[in-house]
Amino acid sequence: MTVLIVLLLLVLTGVIPLPVALFLFVFFGFFGLSFMMSAASPSAVELF
Repeated sequence: MTVLIVLLLLVLTGVIPLPVALFLFVFFGFFGLSFMMSAASPSAVELF
């Protein structure tokens, strides 16, 4: 949750442009989701 706040602050201050922030958000969201899925089911780890 703190990552979202940091990304929002970086966008508002103009450190990183909005498309880059959106890409990072989608990337980390997908990575976090797949990580939670693999942690929830041990059989998913074997697929990777």
